[in-house]
Amino acid sequence: MTACLQVLDRWMTPRNLASASDLRCRVNDADHVGAAHHHQHVFKKVTPDNWAERDPINEIFAMPGKLGMRQMTGDDWAGLFLSVELAARVPEPVQHLFLAARNMLPYGHFFYPLYTLGSEQLYRVTDAAALRRYQDLGGPKTKRGRDRTFKVRIQWLREHGVIADEHAPQWEGFRELRNHTTHADMQSLFTPGNAYTMLRAVAQCVSALYAPPNLNADRARLDESAG
Repeated sequence: MTACLQVLDRWMTPRNLASASDLRCRVNDADHVGAAHHHQHVFKKVTPDNWAERDPINEIFAMPGKLGMRQMTGDDWAGLFLSVELAARVPEPVQHLFLAARNMLPYGHFFYPLYTLGSEQLYRVTDAAALRRYQDLGGPKTKRGRDRTFKVRIQWLREHGVIADEHAPQWEGFRELRNHTTHADMQSLFTPGNAYTMLRAVAQCVSALYAPPNLNADRARLDESAG
């Protein structure tokens, strides 16, 4: 989990979020806004009467207003989440996976764990995006004809110039987080700020897989096929 925690330390803290988007989170000592902390009984108990009401834990988040700090609303968070998009050049199947994960996040306003569940789905989006790009560029299968592991695909894409060195730690973080959350034995909770920061990071890294410079990799693959 070392690489995973390093990525979390870099991206997913209130300090990083505040410097990036001028948001501020007000939390009490029991909340622990670090993304990897475990929580018990801090989100609302859903009933037929309250399912469409805001989860009370969301009351702790604030942002600058005209008269000082004000409580953030569901509309505030929805505006942030829904503003994040993949580049238009990313294939439609990957776009659909991303949108399903992203569009889950605003509903954390009503049930707090959805910030975490949406974020965890984003890790699987990165896996699917890397697999598709790997296949598009003719990445080899195993001797038994199976797809390579996420780790091998990341390394291959990096060696072929598709994943830039500057994004390599993020991709390794995605992989470790995907593995960790898939086999989790406890419920972890992300703050909406954590989820927003992760959403932006995933959008940036997945979009970069199809950045114009990578057309050189496509040409190299075509040249090899022609040869």
